[in-house]
Amino acid sequence: MKKPLRCRLHLHTWKTEHNEEGQRYQRCLGCGTTRDKLTLNNFSGT
Repeated sequence: MKKPLRCRLHLHTWKTEHNEEGQRYQRCLGCGTTRDKLTLNNFSGT
């Protein structure tokens, strides 16, 4: 099955979800690609 055109153009439609450990991540509604949900705490530098 081919990916939707929007996904092939890297214009994903992201939905925030949670895994079993309670961590947030994002999943594309069109193709199912996942990415980590970054928070501002990750950039504290300490």
